[in-house]
Amino acid sequence: MENTLDNTQVEQGFLGALIVKPDLIDEVPSFKSFWFYYEAHSLIFDTLKKLINLGKDIDARTVISKLNEDNESFEFVGGTESYINNLVQNVITTVNTKTYADIIKDLHVRRGLISVSQNIVDTANNNESGIDADTMIANAEHELYKLTESDKDNEAVNLKDSVRLALKLIEKAKDGFVGLKTGIKAIDVILKGLRCGEVIVIGGRPSMGKTVMGLTIALNIAYDGDPVLFFSMEMPKEQLTQRLLARVSGIDTGRQMDGLDQDEMTEVIDAGIKIQGLPLFIDESAGLSFAEVASRTRRAIRKNGIKCIVIDYLGLMKGNPNIHSKVHQIEEITNGLKALAKEYKIPIVLLHQLSRAVETRDCQRPILSDLRDSGSIEQDADVVMFLYREEYYLERKKAKDMKSLSKKLEAEADHEAKLSQARGKAEIIISKNRMGKVGIKTIKFDGSRQVFRDL
Repeated sequence: MENTLDNTQVEQGFLGALIVKPDLIDEVPSFKSFWFYYEAHSLIFDTLKKLINLGKDIDARTVISKLNEDNESFEFVGGTESYINNLVQNVITTVNTKTYADIIKDLHVRRGLISVSQNIVDTANNNESGIDADTMIANAEHELYKLTESDKDNEAVNLKDSVRLALKLIEKAKDGFVGLKTGIKAIDVILKGLRCGEVIVIGGRPSMGKTVMGLTIALNIAYDGDPVLFFSMEMPKEQLTQRLLARVSGIDTGRQMDGLDQDEMTEVIDAGIKIQGLPLFIDESAGLSFAEVASRTRRAIRKNGIKCIVIDYLGLMKGNPNIHSKVHQIEEITNGLKALAKEYKIPIVLLHQLSRAVETRDCQRPILSDLRDSGSIEQDADVVMFLYREEYYLERKKAKDMKSLSKKLEAEADHEAKLSQARGKAEIIISKNRMGKVGIKTIKFDGSRQVFRDL
């Protein structure tokens, strides 16, 4: 059977036309050398690009000379000189370079699709591989993503968008930033932004404000024009959106929405108008596995150009059923998230609920050792920060111990003074920072309005 997945004549005609008339290469600026079926043709095309970049005149003689200079161990059929001369002599005077390039690209994609399909069949038929179906699907999507991304042309961009991006980069560079700003100066001054390829873990016990912090970071990044994908595995999107409205409008979410007066309702509506056009995407699916998160992230990157993802939270992600140890399940998830961040050059903000062991100590302020029972979180994370609100613990202590303290006025006064000092505040404890300093910063926290702010 004739092989229809390569076309020698088209590849040769395309290259011969470029040698005879090098200006034609401007008609195919996004052509990739790996689209060719034959390695020899990839080498010839790369050689043409090198000569153009060097400002050299291009003809059969210069191409032959450069090929012999750069590829001593590669032998062309019939010899380099004979092969190149044949390309030139057989050129059709009316070659449509763009059409030939499209044919070569189309055949490359078809070969890739067949290869991916065969891998899917082989893996699915191998019952002893230990790979579950979700992972197979994610792996297949990953291979298809690479295939489509490698074929993307560099499209023209609107000057307004180009200027906006340039000014943003200049502004960041001026302040020493190398990543996406969280919008909280206390964090940004230490991290210098969330860097591409990093996993940023934000840990804390319940009621410390992890979701609020994740939303704050996502919202501020979206305000800067960078698309964000927020995985909300615990809270439905309606509740999450209500928190966003509270964050932007300043209206207390602890009150029933139907109890708002006209002015307050106007504030909420204005907040909705303000945020509805932001590039912030919410996925409310519960219990996603790493493979599913990876798959949805790839689709969102392809469709919406996602620059950052936030996952709320690690403990709600589904582990691999073929791994019986919870520690090893978490290890597989964090390893995978780190690889995902590096591969797609995006920061991943991973919220993590700490165990009750934190509250068995006299001091409940989290430390890195609180992560040790959770597999490789500390190892895979580039940044680890904890949220701590002393106000929460002082209020609990007051409710529990005030009866015994009532006869101890001095102790009661001391407790009230500490509570007053801690009220409305939270600590950001940056305990690991692979690329910089660590430290503790105090910021404002308003739970009813879902707000973290700098002091």
